[in-house]
Amino acid sequence: DYSFFLFHKGSIEFAGGAEEIINLIADYKSQINQFSEKIGMFTKFTNEEIEKNLASAWYVRSDLALEKGVVDQIIDDIDLLF
Repeated sequence: DYSFFLFHKGSIEFAGGAEEIINLIADYKSQINQFSEKIGMFTKFTNEEIEKNLASAWYVRSDLALEKGVVDQIIDDIDLLF
């Protein structure tokens, strides 16, 4: 099994004045919260699993992705697509 899915918060660089930085951080936190909420809404991962695993790059194996509802099916035969 060689398929993985990656959930990643991304990265950000800051430059500017104090107020700009504060606003950028607030916006970035908001985006991360929305990302976490979407994972919780559309998968079977618990909030605890999401919070713990999003602390770093979160690689999910295809079998777990299938179990947790990240995907509906694993395609292992290209002919299934046509």
